[in-house]
Amino acid sequence: MAPAISQICDELIEAFPQNSSFDLQTAFADKVPGITLMRLLGLGDDMHMQIQSWARDVDGLFQAKRNRGLEDAAERAAAEFSAFMTRHLAQIRKNGGSDDFIGRVLGSQKTLGDEEITALVLLVSQAGTGTAAYGIGNALAILAGHPERERALAPNQIAATVAECLRYDPPFHIIRRHTQEDVALLGHHFPRETQIGCLTASACHDDAVWPDGNKFDPFRVMRPHLGFGKGVHACIGSSLTNLIMKVALPALFSRCPNLRFVTKPTFANDYMFRRYERLDVCI
Repeated sequence: MAPAISQICDELIEAFPQNSSFDLQTAFADKVPGITLMRLLGLGDDMHMQIQSWARDVDGLFQAKRNRGLEDAAERAAAEFSAFMTRHLAQIRKNGGSDDFIGRVLGSQKTLGDEEITALVLLVSQAGTGTAAYGIGNALAILAGHPERERALAPNQIAATVAECLRYDPPFHIIRRHTQEDVALLGHHFPRETQIGCLTASACHDDAVWPDGNKFDPFRVMRPHLGFGKGVHACIGSSLTNLIMKVALPALFSRCPNLRFVTKPTFANDYMFRRYERLDVCI
């Protein structure tokens, strides 16, 4: 999908305002993974805003500030998404299949029901329109003023730079888990089935693993990070997110070398995600 992602980046960059500031998060960071995901799923490019809206409304269930309004919005979004998927799966069957992610899942096995396929597509959509978009946004803020940006974005270096961006400022910074058995850890006892918030962002800055962990260094020795979690529950969208970032970051800065922030970005008041409210820039 790399050539298609590159084309998406070029089209979005061509549409940037030339004589005024704009929000780079909504104009680029949100759209690149959103449109890429639509093509992976076999949906129209213009569907990414609607899919993104449904996915982010469902994410409201996981907020610390969760209230009845967020719950109602999540329930509506889930119902609308489910109805959309029911129609879409019926259309794929009517057409005799489709050569895309949803069509291949539908045609390659007989064990998943429509509700399970719908849940799978929703999960992929949440990762593609949330985690990936915020990962790009965080990386843009890190790299915009970096003195060795050109070297960091070189073809032989970009993989390490993306990994360091995701380590240094992971978009999904807390993961909830349940203990499968009684656990004693650092003087604390956790009974079986205890829910724990694992601060992966803190682990990614652990100086015992990452020398000078609070410093962004794209040239440090690469090693596995926890930006996508780990184990059987590791993020299913990690490969796609890595690919999108490896294409999108060099594409943007090669076309917009003088990009600069017009206001200092501020982080959103968000429980699950580490993300910026806006990225106001001019080029």
